[in-house]
Amino acid sequence: MAFAGSLVAGVIALPLSFGAAASVNRHPLLRQAIRRLFDTLRTIPEIILALIFAAAFSIGPVAGVLALAFADIPRLAKLLGETIENADERQRGMIRATGAPMLVVLRFGTLPQILPNWLSQCLYTLEYNFRAAVVVGVVGGDGIGFELQERIRIYAYDGVAYIIVLSIVTVSLLDLLSQRLRSNLT
Repeated sequence: MAFAGSLVAGVIALPLSFGAAASVNRHPLLRQAIRRLFDTLRTIPEIILALIFAAAFSIGPVAGVLALAFADIPRLAKLLGETIENADERQRGMIRATGAPMLVVLRFGTLPQILPNWLSQCLYTLEYNFRAAVVVGVVGGDGIGFELQERIRIYAYDGVAYIIVLSIVTVSLLDLLSQRLRSNLT
């Protein structure tokens, strides 16, 4: 659930982030509307989204993936929008000076500058989602959280301890892996 939710969020947030960036979206009212929509959506916690999607799609991994993705999309899009605004304008300006259309300017002038940050944010989101998937699973998203809830319900505390230790080890390994990938980007 954590991997799928992070992947969906990263792919969807990337194009949405261009609408929130002042250096790309020159329409202030539209840009502000997009930003306020991101702000509004970021206020809804994963657990509430999990309950909504569990009611809509039944209890299972689909509800968990959607809850994680919908919680991550506005956060990633906002962060990437700010990264786009901080990208070097000279690179875009040089490509724009050739007469290239806006999509080409974005593809070759902006995207290469923001991709390392996008990947870094996506890796952090994956780490976060692994922890959040436990909570989402408890309320109907299935996965590790569901197993944890079942062990607690039947008073199998040795199983609870095992799941918690396994989660800590997995998060630590994910952190080490993402740290190594991020160091290769710079």
